[in-house]
Amino acid sequence: MLTAAPAVALADNDPAHADPADAPSPTIAPHVSDTYGRTTQYGQLGTVELGASAGLTLASNLRDVSFSPSVGYFVGDTFEISGLLGVTNIAAGNESSTVFSALVEPSFHFATNRDMFAFIGMGVGGAYVSPLGAALAVQPRVGLNFLVGQSGVLTPSLSYEYTMHNTMSARLPDGTTDVTLLAVSSTLRANIGYSVIW
Repeated sequence: MLTAAPAVALADNDPAHADPADAPSPTIAPHVSDTYGRTTQYGQLGTVELGASAGLTLASNLRDVSFSPSVGYFVGDTFEISGLLGVTNIAAGNESSTVFSALVEPSFHFATNRDMFAFIGMGVGGAYVSPLGAALAVQPRVGLNFLVGQSGVLTPSLSYEYTMHNTMSARLPDGTTDVTLLAVSSTLRANIGYSVIW
């Protein structure tokens, strides 16, 4: 006499029937490895960024050239603390002045897609220019971070540097204003920067 073999229940391994709860959660900051085959993630805790930026502003009877090396460390996801050194030369007519600055800048970086971030930061520190001397300096900054190649970051930015010098010192003996000394106390700058991350 023939008997029916007991049915054996097989596990459903079809991905189409997988529990959605088992799917990995998405990450907030895009991985460089997603596009470039690396494991470094921009905006992630522990990421180090080293680079520099430069800017050139030309206007009627005014020229502003700046250079600023920087190093940053992400102390939290999307939150970076950077050290910025700056050298800026401003010339107006036959007069010129050079300002040196050192700032600490906390900044927040927001992922907009796989390879671009928007950021906002506020630098605070000191600046020196002769003959105004040293003074407190603040520099709000906004811009974009574009991931380039395997570990590069291209950063166009716009900043406004304000130094708390006594602008009355910019008065010349004849009562006119030294435009270069007045300009270093309040300057809007557009810069382009490049950095590497690891």
